Amino acid sequence: MTINLVIKPEVAAVLKERGIKEDEVKTLIDWAETTKEKFVDSTKNLHWTTKAVGNANLSAVYKPAGTGFELVTAYGFKVMQKGITDYITEDTTDWVYARTNEKVTRITADWEYIGVRRLASALGCKSCPTAYLEEYMATKTIAIAQMLLEKKKGS
Repeated sequence: MTINLVIKPEVAAVLKERGIKEDEVKTLIDWAETTKEKFVDSTKNLHWTTKAVGNANLSAVYKPAGTGFELVTAYGFKVMQKGITDYITEDTTDWVYARTNEKVTRITADWEYIGVRRLASALGCKSCPTAYLEEYMATKTIAIAQMLLEKKKGS
């Protein structure tokens, strides 16, 4: 399936800054639409997917637009999920897991990067196979931790 993806100039600039290629995002969205491995927020008409790609994870938030989709944002992170330790079922969100229509809640997930494991908040549900790190967490908190660990391991 070849998807039609609209990327506005300001989103294209973010992709460039983050080193994310348009083809990578198209492949990710195609995979999400084919497998239904995504969260959907019908109140905002948004779709969100994340997938491990090599030694990193790629996430995209997008919405239906005409005969295709419009990219809202995309981001990557290097920490890898090792498990989920807690489901906070009373902390539900507007997101639902597309494959089961199960409500998405706040979770605590176990993440690893260059041999160091830590717990971090994410979103998920008991049916979905992976935790979704929110953009602010991936691009700020986790990115800083990755940089500090790389610096420490390099010395």
